[in-house]
Formats: sequence, C-alpha cells, structure tokens
Amino acid sequence: YQRRVHGSGSEKGSASEKGFGKSALAPEEIIAEMKALSFWQVWLIPGVAIFSLAFASLKSSHIGLLFWLPNYLHSVLMLGEVQTATILALYEVGQIIGSLIVGFTSDKLKKRTLILTPFLFLAFIFFWSVLFLTKDNFDQLTVVFFLAGICIGGPYNIIVSAIAAELGANPKLKGKAKALSMIVGIIEGTGSLAGAIIQIIIPAVKSHIFWIFMTCFFISGLLLTPRAIADYQDLRLTREKERMEEVHKTVAAVVELPNGGTRSP
Repeated sequence: YQRRVHGSGSEKGSASEKGFGKSALAPEEIIAEMKALSFWQVWLIPGVAIFSLAFASLKSSHIGLLFWLPNYLHSVLMLGEVQTATILALYEVGQIIGSLIVGFTSDKLKKRTLILTPFLFLAFIFFWSVLFLTKDNFDQLTVVFFLAGICIGGPYNIIVSAIAAELGANPKLKGKAKALSMIVGIIEGTGSLAGAIIQIIIPAVKSHIFWIFMTCFFISGLLLTPRAIADYQDLRLTREKERMEEVHKTVAAVVELPNGGTRSP
C-alpha cells in the first residue's frame, strides 16, 4: 500500500508522518479515549455528587417558590391581588439583577462558588425574616422579596455553567466530552427530581413552606462551602503571587541600568 501511494519502498515509514502525523495515538490510547465513563463512575468523580445535591436543593426551592409563592402571599398572608402581583414582579426583577451581579463578579474573580455560597446564605436569612412579617408590613415584604430574588436568581441561573466549568478542569474528564455531558445531565436530572418531590411535600405543610425553602438554601450553601473556602485560599495565593511578581519586576527595573550594569540602591 505504501509503495502504491508513495511510489517506492524507500519512503516506507513516512506514511505515519505524512498521513497521520507524529501525534497519532497508539491503538491502546485510541481505545482508552473511546471508552466512555459509566453512569456510576461519573458519580464517583470528585465534586459531582456534592454539586448535584447542591443544585437539587436550590432548584427544588426555586420551583417551589415559582408555584407556591403566589398562593402563600394571597392565602396565608392575606394580601390583595395587586399587592401579591407587586411582590412577585419585584421578586422576578431581583432575579434578573442577581444573575447579572453573580455572573459579572464570578467572571472577574474566576471563582464562582466563592460568589454563589454567600448569596445562598443571604437567601436563607431573607426568607427567615419573612416569618416575622405580616400583611401590615407590606413595604418590608417588597424589599425582602426583592433582595431574596437577587440572592436566588443569581446562583440558580449561574450554578449549572459554574459546575460544568469547575468539573471540566478535572484531569479525569480531559478529552471526554461525553462524560462531561453526562455530568451536566445528572446534575440537571437530580434537580428536576428534587423539584418534583418538593411539589408533593409542600401541600402537606403549606403554611410552613418557608421552613422548607430555608432548609434547602442552607443545605445548598453548606454543600458549596468547602469549595468556596478552597477558592478563597486559591485566590489569596494567586493575588500574593501576582503582587510578589510585580515587586520583583519593579526592583529589577530600578536596579538594572540600560547598558547592563547595575545601580546601587
């Protein structure tokens, strides 16, 4: 075959360099590359289980609020239709603003869980404060739900892409696009399952749904806390390294003369 293609046997061995290149994989490497991780192996990848549970807690509370918050405001707090609509509108606007804030700050810091975790704990605090408010505190309710929307919408709309970026850097997933797709599917599926389960639970405790939401936010924030601490420590080290490099560059520029000599300090 090589003689037919290249014209002579003297060029034997050059086919791999000309046709396939030096970077061609060995047969065993090709087999290893094609072998996809199984469903249970994906669950064993560090971070997948924790991120899945964190997203499940967040999505279940988000879906629960979507369907049951209007009923709670109207039936439990006895707010009028206009008041209920005002709070819901401000809550939705807060989610849009929260998504912009979390997206911008996480892109600037390059550490997403460092931003997501405090927002989840703040959401827990805001919903805890709702327990002490009544229909006579309408102004306070509008402010609290607007701030709660910021703290919920930001993490909810960013967390999946943040998780995919976080896990995509794992060496075990290098070159395994199917495994990464399976991870995103597992995380989304776990969240949807949790959202369906909470819809079954809420009707039984309709007047205490905020305790369920508070628990979900707290669990989600708690699961992301170790990763947020690691991101904070990594950010500190990076900033310290950059500062030291700037100091060395400044010292070198001051000490070194243009002709290669040195200037005494």
